[in-house]
Amino acid sequence: CIALMFWPISSANGQLINAIGRSDVSLKLDIIKKIIGVILFLINIPFGIVYMAIGKCLSSIIAMLLDTLPNKKFIDYNFFNQIRDLIPNLICSLIMGIIVFSIKFLNISNLLMLLLQVFIGVVVYFILSRVFELEGYYMIKEHLIKFIRK
Repeated sequence: CIALMFWPISSANGQLINAIGRSDVSLKLDIIKKIIGVILFLINIPFGIVYMAIGKCLSSIIAMLLDTLPNKKFIDYNFFNQIRDLIPNLICSLIMGIIVFSIKFLNISNLLMLLLQVFIGVVVYFILSRVFELEGYYMIKEHLIKFIRK
């Protein structure tokens, strides 16, 4: 989960590089990232699966950082700007995660717990998205209104 947590940032940056017509930069970055990933994997094999997972997390973080570097040059949007833009989403996710996790301590069946966690998670995230005025909130609201009108 930790390793894939950084994938959306890497993916968006990679798509941006391709969109501005710099697939050469994207290819070079992909080669560098694969080499780093393989080296970390090979180094960690003798130490077992836990170290291999840690290496994958480290590789993912390095890949994200590498993917953000060209965007400073191309569109003046560096790593810190991206993180600043993601902080409201992160805060909403953390609060929602804490609330949903705390439901685990109720003495109810697993099925009911799962349904309650999903429902409360959606409601809490939706409310927090409105409070923080996240762009995603307005997109979801617009789609829901269109869906309900049909």
